[in-house]
Parts: sequence; C-alpha cells; structure tokens
Amino acid sequence: MIKCVLFDLDGVILDSEYGCFSLMSKTLETLGVNVSVDELLNYIGYSSPQIAKSIVSKYNLPMSAEEFMVKNRKTGSFYADFEDLCPLDNCQDFLITLKQDGLKTAVVSSTGSKSVLTALNRIGILQHFNAVVCGDMVQNTKPSPEGYLKAAELLAVIPENCLVIEDSPIGICAGLSAGMKVVGFSGASVRQDTSQAHIQVDSFSKLLELYKKGLLTKGT
Repeated sequence: MIKCVLFDLDGVILDSEYGCFSLMSKTLETLGVNVSVDELLNYIGYSSPQIAKSIVSKYNLPMSAEEFMVKNRKTGSFYADFEDLCPLDNCQDFLITLKQDGLKTAVVSSTGSKSVLTALNRIGILQHFNAVVCGDMVQNTKPSPEGYLKAAELLAVIPENCLVIEDSPIGICAGLSAGMKVVGFSGASVRQDTSQAHIQVDSFSKLLELYKKGLLTKGT
C-alpha cells in the first residue's frame, strides 16, 4: 500500500530543463564552444558535478569541473532568476490532495539544495513536503537509488510503500532500483522515454484521476 509520494523536481514539479540547459549553452559560448540546447538535454537526470565533469572532458575545456560550475552559476540561475517560475499545472492540487489524505511527500532531486530550496520557496509549495533530498545530500546521485532510499528512511516508510514520480530514464532507474513503484511523467516540455516505469502519465490532472480511482496506491 502506497504511504508516501516522492517527486523529482526538474521535469516533474518544474518545467525547468530547457531553461537550465539554455543557460549552460550560453556559458559554453563564452568559452568558444557552440553546443545546442537539444544536445545538452542528453544530460537530463544527472547532477551538476557529473554534467560539468563530462563537459570539461568532452570539449577539452581549460578548467576543472568545479571552475566550470562556478562560471555557469555566474551566467545565471533558472531557479532564482526566471521571472515566471511556477509549478506545472495541477501539481499543487495533487500535493494538497495527498496531504489531506495523510500521505507523506518528499522531493528527491539530483540538483543542489540551494537551487531546489530556492525554487520550492519561490513557487510557494515547500510547505507541502515532509522532506527534501538533494544532490549534495547523498554520496551517489541518480541513477543510484540512494536519494530515494534516504527519503524513505526520513519518512519512516519502507521502499515498497513509496511511489516515485520521474520524467527521465535515469530517475526511473533510480526509483526502480530502490524497489519502489514508479510513475513515468511526461507533462513538461521536454519529453523523455518513460517506458520502463510501472505507469505512464502526461499530466498532473491524469495523476489526480488515477489517484482518486485508487490506481496509484495499490503498490507494485
């Protein structure tokens, strides 16, 4: 029986992935490297340190991964600077419904805690979550299940009673490896392969519909 719901941030709560990688593309331009946003979208699901390490190596940048991350932060932060930041349609309604029914909730993201907490505060939904687990709070980020298992531990819920909502193959892999039921979500503008998930949906309105029918809370 599902007792808690664990949400990825980027591509699930926020339609943020294209915006974040657009900023990274601009950073690379300043370094004389022209890379399309669509190409950078292949990094969806990975943590910032993982992405930076790969980019520095792939494009032979004259800096460390840490230095690239600092330079990219100076370009701007989608989470802090984007004026129209908001949760995806019906996300808040879904969270309120879960809270009213006594289910616990958490955010589990590979993104750093400063960005995650900034975003959740700005869009006014931080109070709906019982826990937040970010990329800098674990040793191994997705596709490792560590973040999801840590969230389950914080919420005092066994993995089998957790429902994960993810939009990327990497995140779905993490949820499945944690032994949890996984919903593949494709409601953001960047849609990925969610075929490995137990259930696939394309909106929070659909999630609400399935939840009210009891189809999300039966376990795996």
